[in-house]
Amino acid sequence: MATRDPLLKRSKPKAKGGRRKGTVLQEQATIEAVCLAELGKNNNHIREHYGIQLSDGQFQYRLTKAKNAAGYKKGDGFRKAWREGRSHYEEIVKACLPELRKDYQTHILPQAEKPAVQVSPLKVE
Repeated sequence: MATRDPLLKRSKPKAKGGRRKGTVLQEQATIEAVCLAELGKNNNHIREHYGIQLSDGQFQYRLTKAKNAAGYKKGDGFRKAWREGRSHYEEIVKACLPELRKDYQTHILPQAEKPAVQVSPLKVE
């Protein structure tokens, strides 16, 4: 009968210091990424314009932890709430709307209006 190796039953040594005390939600990059996501910004835009170098998986992990802490259910989140007008920052949209309307009327509407058709003058003989 074979005997077992005593090293197989030996417990693994525990890491000194135990678990990490902080949480990923307290990092400055996470705070900025979540705030920008609440305003509807996507991962690539956050990386390129704000210099937050996180992978898509890191963004997803942080946003999921933050949305769960904020009380959003599965299938819902910050960006979806922004698109549907349920965001906590909807008052920002309401405050900017008059300026956006002015910009539309001065820049977009003149390009959409068609000028009157010019007809050649009639020749009467």
